Amino acid sequence: MKIEKIEDGYKLFIQNIYFKDINWNDKECVIERIKEIITKIKKRYNLKIKGLYRVKVYPSKIGVILYVLLLDEENYSNIDLDLRIIVIFNKDVYLKIEDSSFIDRLPYTYKDSYYINVEDITNIDKYIEYGSIVLEDE
Repeated sequence: MKIEKIEDGYKLFIQNIYFKDINWNDKECVIERIKEIITKIKKRYNLKIKGLYRVKVYPSKIGVILYVLLLDEENYSNIDLDLRIIVIFNKDVYLKIEDSSFIDRLPYTYKDSYYINVEDITNIDKYIEYGSIVLEDE
């Protein structure tokens, strides 16, 4: 799991182990799992997440990227959390790194960074600490 603070919320990368039995076509199941994960992360890392958030969910072979974006905070109490969840399929996901010397496959290069499609990585755990997970249009 990796958590990044971004300008208007959080970017989370969560390994597939937390989603191994999920049916992405079952809307209620997806909503419950996302709420459960965000609540656990909020408690474990003592994050001040309250209010209305749009959660963009990008499932991939190696994990799920969540963009938890704040929409409204003023009209909610300290414990209220309201999520608007959007699941987006078929988006290419890459590992962005600055040094490719430890990578055994040829990465893509763009603006002084290297990119590896996560579909080509069998074990993301040994690489995730060296870079960040990005979508194809970032």
